[in-house]
Amino acid sequence: MVTTFRCYAQTLRYSAKQLPNGELELTSPYLLVRFNPSQLRSHPQLGRAISIGELQKLPGLKISFDDLQSAVKFSYRLPKNPPQPVAKPAPVVLDGLAAIDPPSASISAVQQRINLSGSANNQLNTQGEFKAVGTILGSSWYLRVEQPKLANLLTWGSAMR
Repeated sequence: MVTTFRCYAQTLRYSAKQLPNGELELTSPYLLVRFNPSQLRSHPQLGRAISIGELQKLPGLKISFDDLQSAVKFSYRLPKNPPQPVAKPAPVVLDGLAAIDPPSASISAVQQRINLSGSANNQLNTQGEFKAVGTILGSSWYLRVEQPKLANLLTWGSAMR
């Protein structure tokens, strides 16, 4: 079985580089492989190609061909402690930003939900729920008013936190 070299390199996330001594170096996040490019065949339809037998000789890879599925199977071992990125998060720069004093009280969000339903005898049922969120004197507040019968204020119940 022969397939394109580029196909294997993309599958294993390798980047290829030609070394001054003529060898081809394949690097991935977890593996470095060097080999002689004469192992690559020149196939009339595929271009640069490599056989599965030659791939099996590369260290760190276990490769087999499944005849039933006509597929190449790769077993790729990852290290226990993969390399971590060395980039550090950029510091937050607050220089030049205006300082804004918060108000003593504010309303951040208000919501009113109304459900209307009717029956065969033309009775209209109205239910609702009112919610509000805000701040007061440096603390937050939340208000929820359940309205089982929207038209009857005596049925409303509230919860404030």
